[in-house]
Amino acid sequence: MTYEERRAYLGIEPHRGARPATRFHRGGECIEVEMISGPENPYRDMVVHSLQTWGGPSDSKIRTWESLSPGARMAMAKNILTGNALPLALELPDFYFEIRNMVRYGYDQVVRTRLGVTYSSEGTRDNDVADIGVMVSPRIWDNPGARMDFEDSVAESKEGYAALVRDGIPWSDARALIPQGILHRFAWDVNYMTLKNFLGKRMMLCMDYPIVTMAWKMRKVLEERYAVLALPLRPNCDYAKVCTMRGADRDAELTSNLFANCGRWPDRRDGTSAPNVSEFQVSSTEKEWLEQWVPGGFFEGTVEHDWAEAFEKDRRFFE
Repeated sequence: MTYEERRAYLGIEPHRGARPATRFHRGGECIEVEMISGPENPYRDMVVHSLQTWGGPSDSKIRTWESLSPGARMAMAKNILTGNALPLALELPDFYFEIRNMVRYGYDQVVRTRLGVTYSSEGTRDNDVADIGVMVSPRIWDNPGARMDFEDSVAESKEGYAALVRDGIPWSDARALIPQGILHRFAWDVNYMTLKNFLGKRMMLCMDYPIVTMAWKMRKVLEERYAVLALPLRPNCDYAKVCTMRGADRDAELTSNLFANCGRWPDRRDGTSAPNVSEFQVSSTEKEWLEQWVPGGFFEGTVEHDWAEAFEKDRRFFE
């Protein structure tokens, strides 16, 4: 094999010779979430881990999982997931996701999560990105004048990038002209405790819409394989039953005043509104967008999920 043939064979050949072109996508509809792998039986691992403190002597040949009935296994798994057992077992289930068509600036927010994760992502210095796709906010997409201005600006930056590459400038230098809205692919390995904390924050509609969309799609993908693990995963404000970004009369309010309350929960527990200090009088993420982009996966804050139904879907893991 030649050098180039070997690169192609191994899948490490860069994308070259792209002509300036752009596929525009309306908001988070293009984001794809795939779970590449997950644990064989996360509940068995969690239950066994949590019950090491009790039982007969270690040479009694008692096997922790086998000594429990399916009902007892379910009850203990629920205890772990609802905070009625030590949280250590939450770190055991591990998942590997590939995220495709995330917006590049959204990835910057994802990787703020550092504990219990590892990442690998697409490189703009390793490929010619003149033809890379771009995500467009629905507020721009649905406004004909704004959309035309946006697309013209992207086209101009792409032409400038391609001109630099033709002049022999490396991709890594020319990429400074590429807009932040380009689509991005990455993979990440994450344990359940980290994922729970991540989704609790990032599923809140006060967050930026690309990362909110990705978070809700991740929950839906997890639910399709592990219904019980997915059940407790919801925005933090659902547990507080009040907006956690506004109305607390604290200095943190000063750092989260860009957007108005999304309407999922009131500003304060007594139903009163916080002072209107928002820079923009709209929600950061509109629930109508999530209803379109995560069909069957979005739910209102007042929805109570059924543990019995989730356990029935996952019964195979407990028998």
